[in-house]
Parts: sequence; structure tokens; C-alpha cells
Amino acid sequence: MKPSKKAIKTHYKKLKEIVDSHIAIPQEGLIRHLNPVIRGWSNYYSTVVSKEAFSQMDSSLYWKLTKWGNRRHSNKTGKWVAKKYWQAIGNRQWVFATRAES
Repeated sequence: MKPSKKAIKTHYKKLKEIVDSHIAIPQEGLIRHLNPVIRGWSNYYSTVVSKEAFSQMDSSLYWKLTKWGNRRHSNKTGKWVAKKYWQAIGNRQWVFATRAES
């Protein structure tokens, strides 16, 4: 058993609407809006065979967030945008997160 194509498509549509409707919001705000949706969907499908669906969502959301960052900083390079929005946290690379200020 795994998430249906319709469920995957509906979830991506919801994520897309959140990202598209929060173009001018800071990264922290966007994360605050996305986290409950992602966490809820992940928890719902955590008991079934979802690795393929999770990987697909991860990839789709990564590209959507890349476009979001590039749209916000159209005069900057992709490398600059990646350095600003994606962090290495522990042994996890390419995490869409804010920098921890000390």
C-alpha cells in the first residue's frame, strides 16, 4: 500500500499554493507555513510504503523552493541563492533552513 497518485498530486498542489502565495514573505515565515502541512502528510503516510512518494515530494518541493529563491533575488547568482537559503545541518546537506544566530 502506498499514497495514491491523486493524494500525491493534491499534496504537491497545496505546497505549491503556499509557496506561490508567500512570494514576499521571509524564509522563516515560509517555513512556518510549510512545516505543518509537510509534517501532517508525512505522519499520515508514515505507516505505509512511502519512500518513493516522499522522495518525489522532496525533489518537487526542492525545485519549487529554488524557483522561489531565484525569483526573490533575480539579480543574484544561483550559487548565492543556494548559499543563502540552503544550509548543512549536522550530516544533512541542502536543508532549507535559516541560519542559527548565536
